Amino acid sequence: MKRRFLDTVAVLLVLFIVAAGAKIFAGQPFHFSSHPNKLVRYGMQYLPSSPTDLWTVTTHVDSILLHNVTGSDVTVTLADKSTNCNAGPCGVFTATTIAARQVWTFSTPGGIRFVNGISANASVANAVVAEIRGVQH
Repeated sequence: MKRRFLDTVAVLLVLFIVAAGAKIFAGQPFHFSSHPNKLVRYGMQYLPSSPTDLWTVTTHVDSILLHNVTGSDVTVTLADKSTNCNAGPCGVFTATTIAARQVWTFSTPGGIRFVNGISANASVANAVVAEIRGVQH
């Protein structure tokens, strides 16, 4: 009886390891959580000219594309919604200048953690096209 129980536990453990390994090798995040990861995407669309919440839950952003479509420099601000940086939000880009007609792309393995969500804006409306992708847990 004890031997059969141990065999059953061993088989279940092997199945769990195989399932976890399959997800990892398929490039999918694996977490011990009852809530699956949710892939989220903002874009392709213009960033607003006033700070606007793109998401209001913690998001790990793994890719950002910013394209200034105008003939002038534009500043962009991307910040989280926390109070972790001197009692205020932590800015990943804080009034960062993107030159005229310039395209910026960022890819961060593991993602940049935006606590409590993301707020974004450009200094000029209809100037910066953005594509922001990430994972929410």
